[in-house]
Amino acid sequence: MVVSMFFWDDEKKSASRRDITGAMRRDIIEIVKRKCEYCGRRITTTTGYIHHITPVREGGKTTPSNIIVLCGDCHRKADNAIIKRTELRKKVRNRPKEVQSAIQRVLNRSKSRRPSNTKPRDEFSFIEPDFSFFDEHKKKRGRKRKKSDDDSWWPQFI
Repeated sequence: MVVSMFFWDDEKKSASRRDITGAMRRDIIEIVKRKCEYCGRRITTTTGYIHHITPVREGGKTTPSNIIVLCGDCHRKADNAIIKRTELRKKVRNRPKEVQSAIQRVLNRSKSRRPSNTKPRDEFSFIEPDFSFFDEHKKKRGRKRKKSDDDSWWPQFI
């Protein structure tokens, strides 16, 4: 007799997963000197991708040994398994220790630190939308007709 048990464990998944913010992403791309770690192509902070070698949906964590900076072409190839995960892991293993530790420092940033221009969510207030534009009458388009003597039969609502 085989008994299988399934657990719905959202708390465990959310605790092991760390989202990479935009600032963290830019800093990691700067750490690797704006180059794709696979092919060496120059990238910008907007065109570079932070790729999880073992995807988060498969239990991969956001650690320096599981992420790699890729250009758009290499990211597409890695997602489509044209570039094997073992090749990406080799590239990550050959990273200099300074780069690895710098990425670790970026990932260890506390999420509680927010830029000064953002408000915590509980301070947002609901703003009631302005629907006054529905109350206005539609403006008529086109030229006004000139009334002539033979237009007396025409309705006067124009």
